[in-house]
Amino acid sequence: MCKLIIMQRLFNIPAIVPTKKGVVFLCLCALVYLSATQSQSGLLFLVLGIIVGAFVLNVMTSFLLIRKVKVDMDEIIKATEGCPVPSPLKISNSSKFSLGLIEIISQHGVLTRIYSLPASTDSHVMPEIVFPRRGIYPLKKLLLKSSYPFGLVRATLPLAGSGEAVVFPDIYKCLPAQASGFEPMVGGSCSDKHSSPSGFDFSGVRPMQSGDSFRHIHWKSSAKGAGIMIKEFSEELSGRLTIILDNRSSAGRDLCDVAARAAGSLAFASLDAGHHVEMVDPSRADTLVVPPFSTGDALLEFIARADVSDNYDLPVKTIEILDKISSRSSVVIVAVSAESLKESVEYLLSQNRKVSLYVPEAMDESSLPVNIKVHKYAGNNIFQ
Repeated sequence: MCKLIIMQRLFNIPAIVPTKKGVVFLCLCALVYLSATQSQSGLLFLVLGIIVGAFVLNVMTSFLLIRKVKVDMDEIIKATEGCPVPSPLKISNSSKFSLGLIEIISQHGVLTRIYSLPASTDSHVMPEIVFPRRGIYPLKKLLLKSSYPFGLVRATLPLAGSGEAVVFPDIYKCLPAQASGFEPMVGGSCSDKHSSPSGFDFSGVRPMQSGDSFRHIHWKSSAKGAGIMIKEFSEELSGRLTIILDNRSSAGRDLCDVAARAAGSLAFASLDAGHHVEMVDPSRADTLVVPPFSTGDALLEFIARADVSDNYDLPVKTIEILDKISSRSSVVIVAVSAESLKESVEYLLSQNRKVSLYVPEAMDESSLPVNIKVHKYAGNNIFQ
């Protein structure tokens, strides 16, 4: 059997097996044959010949035409948990005949189905598979199956592939997390008493001074004869925050996925507010720095690859994380377990860090630190 599979892949020879309909069809052939031999009726042998001919035609067609199908797929497919894959697959039919009843099977389920594929053409079809949770899904063992034209036999052909599906968490709207280390930046959502010659929040005018640009002249006020006036805006500030995504396996994979969804939602809300966000997975050595107003694809992929990890010492990891992140950044912990949580928070506070804590809704409050505000998350919601 192993040698047969190796030869099949080496010479690109499809495997042919009867379908359930084909098995019933063969049983029907056997019954017709027995009836024909007992009655010695030539008409029954003619019917038997027609039935067997249809079966043989199905075998020949499936064997010859499935090798004319080519599948072109991106090496990395990106999707969101619980949603269909948004990028299409390119299916090519190089034969002179129309094909159909085609399935592309992955180790995670049916990737897509093609019911009709015209001759000598390329078609783009949307995958049907829906990945139930975030993570990385290898797509290395794809099978091309076809039962065209009568559905009596199924031809199966392995497809060479080395791709993967990166499934993002399903983020939702929420308020941004607490930031610190504010600095001037156009587009920042925070402002203070200082003014700036540019921005979006107009605050007034002032007399022109040496070094002011003519582009900032407020012509309407200047036309009143009180001198040349310059526009002023409230200074826009951008903060920094670091999100630590707790993914200890003791909490279970389901809760870790809910925490990842909450961490991603907080990160995107903070980016939209004009803050710099650093995402940290304690089980990994690297961190991801995302500037404000970015698309966030790298952030989503980072969270998708943050797999459930063996239990680690959170206070020790917290000390290591502080050596890597910005000294002006606040720290946001999205926790899944109360174990060692107090020690980590107390250490962060001893280092004069602003700390925000997000925990599961069902976590016992008596086990949580009392000197900081605690937020709770559940499903697709964060309770502020």
